[in-house]
Amino acid sequence: MGSILGILIVVGIIWLALNLAGSLFSLIIWLVLAGLAGYFASKVLGGDGVGTIGNVLLGLVGGLVGPVVLSLVNLQGLRDNFLGGLIVSFVGAVVVIFVGRIFNKNFGK
Repeated sequence: MGSILGILIVVGIIWLALNLAGSLFSLIIWLVLAGLAGYFASKVLGGDGVGTIGNVLLGLVGGLVGPVVLSLVNLQGLRDNFLGGLIVSFVGAVVVIFVGRIFNKNFGK
C-alpha cells in the first residue's frame, strides 16, 4: 500500500512540474509576442519606441485592448494561433499608442 501511495505522489509531482513548466513556457512566449507587437506598433506609428520594457508593456496592454477592438468589427476569433495573437496584440498596441499620443504628444516617440 505504501509503494502505491509513493508512486501516486511521484506521478503527481511530475504532472505538476510539467504543467508549471508549460505555463512558464507560455508566459515567456506571451512576453516575447507582446514585446514584438509593441515594437512593431511603435515603428509603424513613427516612433523610436519606449524601450524594451515599454514595448513589452505596450504589447501586453495591446493584448488586452486588441480583442475588444477586434470584437467591435467581429474578428475576435483571430487570436486562436501564434500569428493571430501577434496581430491582435499589434492592433491593440497601435490603439494604445494612438490614444496615448492624443493625451501626450511625446508618447511612444
